[in-house]
Amino acid sequence: MTDLASRLQAVRSSIAAECRRLQRVEPKLIVVTKNHPVQLANALYELGERDYGENRVQEALPKSREFEDLHPAAEVNWHLIGQ
Repeated sequence: MTDLASRLQAVRSSIAAECRRLQRVEPKLIVVTKNHPVQLANALYELGERDYGENRVQEALPKSREFEDLHPAAEVNWHLIGQ
């Protein structure tokens, strides 16, 4: 398992455990690719992630377009996060 995959699994496990403890439904995880190249989104896509977050339109638009060029049929969601 890659370092990224193990870190993602650790985050998901932690969220699941806390949701069980609180008796809550697990929320949707939005992976934030802020300040990272599109290769991170590609790697996360290969790990099954489909929701990505950015806080600046100036970074989100080119990154989402580059991602779409690499994965034209991918059904992913880009979210603007923050204020």
